[in-house]
Amino acid sequence: MSMTMKQIILLAGTVLLSGTMLFSSQAAHAGKSKNYSESAIKGCYVNSLLGSIVPDPTNPGYQMPLSTLVRFCADGKGDADVIATQDIAGSCILEQSGTATYSVDQTGIGSVTATLENNTVSEGCSFLVPAPGVGDKSAFVIKFAIQRNKCLQVISTGLLPEQGSPVSIVLQGEACPQ
Repeated sequence: MSMTMKQIILLAGTVLLSGTMLFSSQAAHAGKSKNYSESAIKGCYVNSLLGSIVPDPTNPGYQMPLSTLVRFCADGKGDADVIATQDIAGSCILEQSGTATYSVDQTGIGSVTATLENNTVSEGCSFLVPAPGVGDKSAFVIKFAIQRNKCLQVISTGLLPEQGSPVSIVLQGEACPQ
């Protein structure tokens, strides 16, 4: 067997062994389950969510880009204060604040329901039907998963304006302790 062939076999064996050790250590870590609860989420988290909104549920093909910047301050017992800025289609800016309740199951998967009130609404929001106004409230439903680094992987799964029909919304991002 040539020297080059021996080197290739040695390299392949090293890569295989490294991959097996990595997989084994990950499997061992995954086997250690934590008993998460609401106390795992305490303090302030910040995140930006990117996605889209479907303003007319009868026309799901018509979507507008949506980005949201959120500060979520949790008490470790299931309640939180929230402030957010939403940018819809680059022209409608909403400044919002409100409260939320959250729950966390033993696996670290959680859910948040936040009720936010519009504090300011830019003139660029007039193209939405109905156009949002100052003082309008909406309920947001958000799902999350706690990561090892204590950041949260977040998706938004629902938006229900206080006055109106449910709005389809797709948002995803990461929230990390502030």
